Amino acid sequence: MAAPDFVPVPDLSKYLTSDNLAKLADGDIVKENIMEKDAAGNDKGRGVALIMIDAPPDKVMAALDSFETYPSWMPNTKQTKVVKREGNRVDVEFELSIVGSQVTYTCIHEVNKDAGTVRWRMDDAKPKKNVADSVGAWVVKAHGDGKSIVAYTVAVDTGMSVPKFIQNWLTNTSLKKVVKSVRDKVEGK
Repeated sequence: MAAPDFVPVPDLSKYLTSDNLAKLADGDIVKENIMEKDAAGNDKGRGVALIMIDAPPDKVMAALDSFETYPSWMPNTKQTKVVKREGNRVDVEFELSIVGSQVTYTCIHEVNKDAGTVRWRMDDAKPKKNVADSVGAWVVKAHGDGKSIVAYTVAVDTGMSVPKFIQNWLTNTSLKKVVKSVRDKVEGK
């Protein structure tokens, strides 16, 4: 299966309602789970989570672009290795531990610091274990004086039939943990 193109950068305006902005300002995480069907009719989940970080976008982007440091602060990340860095392209090997299973794969990232985005797609030419596909994006936007709103969207296909309630639980838990870990890293918590 050929790797899909990068996901479109999510339109944050949908999520930046006055209610959601108030939640973000209070330190809450705003998220949405989206269940879809793939071409074969299998359930496929993706999600979007937003968080407000007390730091300017360039500081957030620096953390997101520091792939080598992920094991020290990103949930479930056991090991990373940057195998190629050329212009805006960064290829990274990941080893994760998720619900007791080892997951390995390589993603091709497009880091655009000027636009405040990091997008990725799985490199299907590289070996992988316990995952069929992963695509996603980070979007970082300035908000107010020295703050950023950070959005994370991800779609993962395990390649296995996973009950909907487990997908929802994993998505809910994972989305919150990941955006919170970025806030904690950037804010020095």
